[in-house]
Amino acid sequence: MSRLDELFTRCQTENRAALIGYLPVGFPSYDDSVAGMLAMVEGGVDAVEVGVPYTDPGMDGPVIQVAVDAALRAGTRVAQVFDAVRAVSAHA
Repeated sequence: MSRLDELFTRCQTENRAALIGYLPVGFPSYDDSVAGMLAMVEGGVDAVEVGVPYTDPGMDGPVIQVAVDAALRAGTRVAQVFDAVRAVSAHA
């Protein structure tokens, strides 16, 4: 069973929805995005969706579009997404 399977099973047993936070890596900066994700974990989210900045976020809302555009303009790369996942997973 994966960690997500365990999470959803636990939430179902507790008769509640899972609280999942989202933040794209690199917004407003790499370090601040990792700090924000860690703050979500410390604040009690059940999971963090680590966002990958990409060049065509048309299906996302305007707030995410602005965030991923800023992350890309700041030079965020996919390798940093994996670094962020490792950093947040180590504290979860």
